[in-house]
Amino acid sequence: MSKRKVTNKDNDFSYEAYMSDERWSSYFRQIDEVREIEKAEKKDLNVLVIGVGDGLIPQLIKFFCHCRVITFDYDRELQPDIVGDIFDLSKYVTKCFDVILCCQVLEHIPYIEFQKALEEIWTCLEDGGKCIISLPDSGYDLGGGIETSIWGAFKIFRFCKYWKKDYIYNGEHYWEINAARVYSLKKVIKVIKRSFVIEKNYLVPNNRYHRFFVLSKDTIPNRFTDT
Repeated sequence: MSKRKVTNKDNDFSYEAYMSDERWSSYFRQIDEVREIEKAEKKDLNVLVIGVGDGLIPQLIKFFCHCRVITFDYDRELQPDIVGDIFDLSKYVTKCFDVILCCQVLEHIPYIEFQKALEEIWTCLEDGGKCIISLPDSGYDLGGGIETSIWGAFKIFRFCKYWKKDYIYNGEHYWEINAARVYSLKKVIKVIKRSFVIEKNYLVPNNRYHRFFVLSKDTIPNRFTDT
């Protein structure tokens, strides 16, 4: 396991550096997905937000949803409720959650450790709990297309950059979906399905760089074995 780094720099979360129409579109998706789960469950939810970022999402969820929100982050300077490494999430978290939100976080760890992070999230979810994650998708976009239940892309064709062998670490991201042949959407989905059932998979219409997955906890005993 590699040593974790705090990748955000001074002023990374300032309004000028961080805010955009596209980012607000992704914020809307995060809040809307939590609200949909809340409506379906018909109860107040216990929500864990992994990755504090600019701190807005926990506040917005509290405002628009009837949720109890706990924040978790590796960077203590962001003042999360719990400071820790995602690889040891189950050691820090003392109870399971109905929903775990982990958006634009997992690309900040090496891809080889992606499955380990998902396993930790799985462990901290209630049976039947939901996980909402988003990851950058920098595949080649031709526009147009169709929407399907599993490969859904909101009518946007997105192709993997198969001609690239690997993605070069840029000081922030270790990998991105479809950025190279080893990170194709098909391969990423295969890893996710080792521990979760994929309920939704889509690109944000106004932010094609962000791909969302809504996952449910899979209780099959051999969930972490390769298939």
